[in-house]
Amino acid sequence: MGVPLLRFLFRKMWNTRWLTLSTMAGLIIAVAFATSIPMYADGALKRVVAESLQERSAGLPAGSLLMRYQSSGAEKTDLQSLGELERFIKTELPRRIGFPYQSFVGSLSIRGSEVVPVDPSKVDASRMRQLTLMSMSGLEKQTELMQGRWFGSGEGGEVLEAVMLEEAMFRNDIRIGDEFDYPVYGGLNITVKVKVVGAVKPLKDTDPYWYQGLESLMGTLQISEAAFKKQLLEKRGIPVNNASWYYAFDLREIKTSQLSPLGRTLDRLNIELYQLLKDTRIEISFADTLADFKRQSLQLQTLLFTLAAPMIAMVFYYIAMNARQSLEKQRSDIAVLRSRGAGTRQIILIYTLEGLLLGLIAIATGPFLGWFMAKSIGSANGFLAFVDRKAIPVGFSTEAIVAGLAAVLLAVLSTVVPAVVYARQSIVGYKQQLARSDRRPFWQRWFLDAALLGLAGYGWYMFNERQMLTFRTGMTTDQLNVNPFLFFVPALSIFALGLFFLRVFPLLLKLFNRIGKRFLPVPLFLTLTQLSRSSKAYYPLMILLILTLGLGVYNASAARTIDLNSTERTLYRYGSDVIIQTVWEGRAE
Repeated sequence: MGVPLLRFLFRKMWNTRWLTLSTMAGLIIAVAFATSIPMYADGALKRVVAESLQERSAGLPAGSLLMRYQSSGAEKTDLQSLGELERFIKTELPRRIGFPYQSFVGSLSIRGSEVVPVDPSKVDASRMRQLTLMSMSGLEKQTELMQGRWFGSGEGGEVLEAVMLEEAMFRNDIRIGDEFDYPVYGGLNITVKVKVVGAVKPLKDTDPYWYQGLESLMGTLQISEAAFKKQLLEKRGIPVNNASWYYAFDLREIKTSQLSPLGRTLDRLNIELYQLLKDTRIEISFADTLADFKRQSLQLQTLLFTLAAPMIAMVFYYIAMNARQSLEKQRSDIAVLRSRGAGTRQIILIYTLEGLLLGLIAIATGPFLGWFMAKSIGSANGFLAFVDRKAIPVGFSTEAIVAGLAAVLLAVLSTVVPAVVYARQSIVGYKQQLARSDRRPFWQRWFLDAALLGLAGYGWYMFNERQMLTFRTGMTTDQLNVNPFLFFVPALSIFALGLFFLRVFPLLLKLFNRIGKRFLPVPLFLTLTQLSRSSKAYYPLMILLILTLGLGVYNASAARTIDLNSTERTLYRYGSDVIIQTVWEGRAE
C-alpha cells in the first residue's frame, strides 16, 4: 500500500511539476523570510551588546556578579555550609551561567584590628595601624613580587606569613620582616602573630580582579587561602567577618534565546545562596543589563516582524493561491478517485505527504537563504545600495529554526485544508459547483472589503489624532516608541482598496463593453466580454499584483522615512561635528 501510494504521489507531482516547483519556491521564500528576522535580530543584539559592554566598562564590567557573606555579630561561622557555598560558586555557578569569565576572585577576611609590633625596638610602636587579615584567590597570578618572598602555606606554623601591597607598606611604615600581634576581638581572647615577608604590586591595576579598588586593600595583610582556613577558621575558630566572590563574565556572544533563562537563573540565585549559607546575598548583578538587552531585542524583533508581516502574508497568500490552482486543476481527478472508492483519508494523506515533502526541502534550504538575507540587511544602506559596513555576526539560532518550522506548518496547512474540502466532494457535487461558478467570492458576499476599509479609516483617524505615538517620561529623543499598528494601517489600506476595486472591476468592464461595443475592434470587444464574464478567475492573480506593487511602494517609503527619521534625530542630538569648549585654567600667585 505504501509503495503504490508514493508512486502515485510522485506521478501526480510530475504531472503538475510547474505548480509544484512554484509552491516549493514559495515555501523556501517563506522559510527564508521567517528565519532571517530572528537571525538579524540576534546579530544586531550581539552588536548592541558589544557597544553596551564597551560603554559600561568605565566602571565594573557589564557582566559583573558579586556575591557577599557578611556575618552578623561574633557568631561562629558554619564551616561546612561555607565549604558547600564555595563549591557551589566555583563549580556549579559557572555551568549555570554558561558563559566564560574574564576574571574570578574569592576573598575571605576576619574582623579588622589594631596590630601591635612584637619588637617595638624595630618597629615604631607609636604609629596606629588598623589592618585586616585577608586571603584572595589567585593573588600570585595578578601581582608581581617587588621585595622579599611569597608567603608560605602556613598550615603548621604559629606565625602567619603575609604580603602587602607596596604602597600599603609605605603608608603604614612597615618593612620586610616586621612581626605584629593581631588581637582578635569578640570575646575570643586570641592573638595571632603575623610576619610580613613580601611586598607586591598589581600587574594591571585596571583588571577586573581588583573590582573593590586598590584603595580598599591598603589596610590588608594578605595570607594564603590554606593558612586562612586551617589556622584561623578550623584550628582557632575565628569567625569570618566578610567573604566575597566576584565573577566578570564575558557576555559578548550572548543570544536572544539565552536572555530569559539567564535572567531566571540570576533571580533564583539569591535564594539558593541564602539557603546554602545564611546572610549570603548578591550585591552586584548583571540582571539589569540582561533586562535592558531583552527589552532592546524585543523592540527590534517587534519592529522587524511588523515591517515584514505584510510581505510574509503576501508570500503565504502566493503559496495558498498556487496550491489552490493546483487543486483546481486536479479537482476532477480527486472527484473521480472519490467516486471510485478512494477514502477521504487516503486523498488527504497524499496531499499531506506532498506538503511535508516540499516542507522538508524548504526547511533544509530556506534557512541558508535567510542567512544571506540577514547578512544583506546588515550591509544594505538602501534599495540595492550596499556599503562597506562591518558585517553583523549572523548565525543559526533556536528562534530561527522554530520560526522556519512554523512557516512550513502554516504553509502546509494552507495547502492541505483546501484538499480536505475537495476530498469530501463526489463527482456529482463537483459538477453542481461548476454550474454555480459565477457565484461571488465570500469576501464580496460578506462585505469584507468594506469592513477592512472601515478599519483602515479608523487607523488613519487614530494616526491624525496622534494616538499611535506613545512617549515615556524621561526618554531621550532616540527612544521614541511607535505603536506597531501604525505600520499595519498602510498595508491594510492597500489590501482593502484592492478588494474594493476588484468589486468595482467587473462593473467597469461591463460599462466599457457597453460604451465601446459599437466602435471597438472585434478582438478587444471579445477580450472585454470574456473578462467581464469570468472576472472571478482573475481575482487571485490581481490581488497578488496589487499586494506586490502596493507593499513594494509602501516598504520603500517606510524605509526612507525610518532612515530620514534616524538621521534627523542623530543630527538633533549632536548639533555639530565638533564641539569646542573653553577651559579656564589659572594659578593663584
